[in-house]
This record gives sequence, structure tokens and C-alpha cells, in this order.
Amino acid sequence: MITSEKQLIEIVDKLKAKTPSNNLLLFRGQIQLYDKIQSSKRRLSTFVVPEVEDSWNTIVSRISENHHNSTNYNQAILQHYGLSTNYLDLTKNPVIAAWFACHQYKQLESRIFGGVSFRFQDESTYEKIDEGIGYLYIYEIPNYLELISQNELFDITNENIFLRPKCQDAFLIIDQPPRLPNPNNFIIETLEINRSLFEPSKKLKELFPSPKTDIGYAQLLNVPFIQTPSFYFNKNYIGKYKDADFEIEDIDKSLVFAKRVISIPKYIDGKNDRDYNPKWEDITLYEPSPFRIWKIDDFNISEIYEGQSGEFGKTVKITISPKAFDIIKVDKEIDDLEWPSVDSNSIFFTLAEYDYDKIIDHSPPYHGVWLHKDGELLIESNILADNDHIELHEGHAYTLNGKKLELVRTKNQCKCGNPDNHIRMVQILLKIHRMISLHKVALIQHPLSIPNWYILL
Repeated sequence: MITSEKQLIEIVDKLKAKTPSNNLLLFRGQIQLYDKIQSSKRRLSTFVVPEVEDSWNTIVSRISENHHNSTNYNQAILQHYGLSTNYLDLTKNPVIAAWFACHQYKQLESRIFGGVSFRFQDESTYEKIDEGIGYLYIYEIPNYLELISQNELFDITNENIFLRPKCQDAFLIIDQPPRLPNPNNFIIETLEINRSLFEPSKKLKELFPSPKTDIGYAQLLNVPFIQTPSFYFNKNYIGKYKDADFEIEDIDKSLVFAKRVISIPKYIDGKNDRDYNPKWEDITLYEPSPFRIWKIDDFNISEIYEGQSGEFGKTVKITISPKAFDIIKVDKEIDDLEWPSVDSNSIFFTLAEYDYDKIIDHSPPYHGVWLHKDGELLIESNILADNDHIELHEGHAYTLNGKKLELVRTKNQCKCGNPDNHIRMVQILLKIHRMISLHKVALIQHPLSIPNWYILL
């Protein structure tokens, strides 16, 4: 039973003396004993849209300005900030592993900051456990340099922009059975730590440095907030509000909440640890209430277009930030159009506006486009809204042949007499897939994991 860091280091030093030079000892601390250790993605059975997963690479590349890192390497970095991956966290420092064996993660109540909308700041901490047994797994990784070259093991101890992995002496190893290697096969010993006697020397802020010093962390916390209907903050909102004697639209207008697009908690060390708060420069993506609560709308496309069927409230919604729209708009390539890979043949695209803390410099009407796909046929409906009402208008119909958009006639279509503007907008929307693959823009799932709601940054 390990009772001190000195005793732990002595045991590890003896193991290192017997370890071949091409092998590497790594460590992992757990508050419970498990038959096998699993990556977060395996434990949570997490499903992520491929374009969303690839977009995390875009986020890291923007911050680090290192576009040569692989997507897997970038995901390994982001795992230390909350992204679920198929990689298992390890450390080359047994003292750090012991710290995690003696501390339990705890999600705290979010702090709320006022302004144009109530912004939620997620907060978490680790609490010391002063009783029972903690467990420290020791891994011996054979031919570790070969695993690194094959992107199966990642050494992220030298990161300078993202400081947290460096402070945790972090390594990550692939954990995606039946793929090899299986990290559980590398466990050579499990040490027991007497938590009532063991006193870790590390402090929380040493392992989870403040965004004031962790540049990458600060940049992740600079992404916009997204306004969200208040009832989404209650996990049982569907049952709670389904038979309510008030209108959901009314509560959405009176209580406007916002959550950071990338849901990354701030780690605090005690109640007085308030060294980084939401600020005046924070940006919130604004959409009118009817766009935010599109899921309660029962309008069917068959009411406009005969022969088609699809409920507006069941569409996938992509909220497009002004910055992302500008990036796509200036792209001159129009012969490489493709339907976004979001597992739906019906997508509602909304063009968001920017809100600052107490400043609103935009006004109705707000615009959206609903694209419905039936084979190669694309049907466009144009949507206008203020904060009270939503209006659906006929658009045009197109075919997407060889990634080129061609206008076709329909029984009902827009009477604008100038379809070129419509064509240009649809071309912009159908370039989203390509621009994501080029890492020009990033598609992120809504931070509350609201089904079928994505944000384009």
C-alpha cells in the first residue's frame, strides 16, 4: 500500500531500472478499480457526426496556427479540454497519476452572467478524497517510438499553446477495439494508494492552469455563445412543457439564455477562484425566437410543394455565424457543390447575427433558408422572422448534377423574377461541406447536445 510520494517514486525507479530502453513506462490514476480501462468515447458510446469531429481539428489549427498536425494529434490535445475521443489519457509522471487517484471530478453549478442574454459559464473542480484506496496503473509501452510514428501513441508534453497537456505530462494511446494496440495489454502492475495517508504535492491549478496562462484554453473560451430556449436547460423539458398551459414562445422571449458554443468547463479551486469571467468582449450568436424554437413548428413542406413531405420542426438546423458566412461567401469555387453530411435530407440554415454584452445593432427581418432534398431534386423555401413571427415563402427548385446546381421549374415557385440571387445563396450553402473538409469553417454540435442543431463557426 502506497502512503507517500517518496515511496511511490522509489517503486517506480526500480521498475524503470529494469525497463528496456526502447520501452516506456506510463501511468494512469483511477479512484476505482476496473477490470479494463476504456477511453471516454467507448464509455459514453458517443456518436459524433464526421464533419463535426473533423471540425475540432479546424478549431485547434486556428488557435495553434500549426496546420501540419494530424487530426488525431489535435483530438488528443482537445481530450484534455473535454472532447470525447478514442484515446486513453496517460502520463509519464507517476506523481500526477497518483493525484488523479486521490481526487474526484465534480461538475459544479454553472455561473450565470447577465446582459443581452443570461450567459452560462460551466465550472468544474476536483475534490480530494481522504479515505479508501486509489489505484495507479503502470503501463509498459514496447517500441513506443514506433507507436508514435504510427499515430497510435501521442506525446503532447511539449505543447506551448495548449498548456494543460504539458502540465500533466500527457501521453495518449489509441483505445478502439478490435484495433491494436489494446492499452490494457500493456498494464504490468496496479498499485494501491492509501488515500487517508497519501498527501499529493500537486495543486489543481498546476495541472489545470488558468486561461490567463494557458493561451489555447483562453482561445477556446473566446468562441461565441449561442442563445438557447430556456426550456432546453431542463433535461425533461419535453415532458414538462408538452402540456403546459402557457405558450413556449412566450417563455422564450422573456428568458433568453446562452451557452458557449464549445462546452468547455472552467476548473476552479475553491469558491473564491474567480480569475477568469465572461467579459464585455464576449460575442453571442443571435437568432429570433421562432428560429430558436423551430422544433415546435408543425408546418409540412407539402403545404407549399405538392408531392413532397417533410416537417419543418424535424429538420436539421445549422446556425451560421457571420464570420463563417463571410468565409464561404468569398470563396469563388462554384463547381464543387455537395449536400452537407449531417444525416438528413432536410436542413434549415439560419444566418445569425452578433450580440455583444449590452449592445444590439441589428433588427428584423432575419433570414433563413430551408433546403429539402429528394434524390437529385433540391427544393428551397425562404424564411423570414422577427422575434414574434415566422414567415415561409416559396423559393425555387434545383437539381444537383455532377456537383453543379441547375434551376428547374416547379408548380409553385418564387415570383421574384430574379432567381440569380437565390441560386447564389443556395450555392453558398452547398459549399459548406467542401469548406469544412478544407478546414476553412468548423461545424460544431450544439453545446447542450440538442438533437439536430449545429453551429457553423
